Amino acid sequence: QAEDFPGSDVFLMDFDTAFAAGDGTAVISIGNPEKAEHIGRVIPGLNNSLINIAGTTQKAVEVQVGVVAERSQEWAANNSAVVGWLGYDAPNGFVDGYFPDEARQGSQALAKFTRELRAGSAESQADPAIHDYGHSFGTTVQGLATCGGMKVDDSVHLGSPGTSCAASEQLRHGAERVWAATAVDDPIHLAAIMAPLGPNPNWDPDARRLSLDSRKKQSGHGEYFEANTVGIENIALLQTGDHGLVD
Repeated sequence: QAEDFPGSDVFLMDFDTAFAAGDGTAVISIGNPEKAEHIGRVIPGLNNSLINIAGTTQKAVEVQVGVVAERSQEWAANNSAVVGWLGYDAPNGFVDGYFPDEARQGSQALAKFTRELRAGSAESQADPAIHDYGHSFGTTVQGLATCGGMKVDDSVHLGSPGTSCAASEQLRHGAERVWAATAVDDPIHLAAIMAPLGPNPNWDPDARRLSLDSRKKQSGHGEYFEANTVGIENIALLQTGDHGLVD
């Protein structure tokens, strides 16, 4: 329902039911990315497809709702767009996600999408600030892209199993600020210790910490975008450009 997206229109930027043998692709923006000064991108991890695209879209909605709470409905409508980006073939299951092949392909698609976003807004405004909010294997996708030089303002790694970069500091080849957060009881810690996907931003002393709220349903592996939590409030602050206020 349109009324579920406060202060924002909804834009279908890409949709392909045949992609990846029927897993499909979809890119949905809450807010107009052609006029927004701040563009956020929610990048999901494994076991995501068109079947559960509503979950990725809802995460984008929660970020935009947080922006409304931090600023106003009018500010969000005029200055912020948050994209649910399922623009790659997400791994199906843990075995598939053990290897970075899909992440490499996804990183190329994400970098291409970044160029398209900047080109789309170039005629109407200055270069927008881009904030990436990767979850799980999605952080591997964005990690490879930023290590390769994709320029973003904030690269946020939530529940990351690793970036597949040669070294965590390479994230700063493209990201102005690197953030990391993993819930204490997130089982992804085990995958990170095994390190099949390379350096983890949680262990990077130069990565900034983004606080979570374990008291308000922000625990485990799937609750990083829960409404009314410290974590989503911090993400909303990044989305409004107030990174200096992040706890």
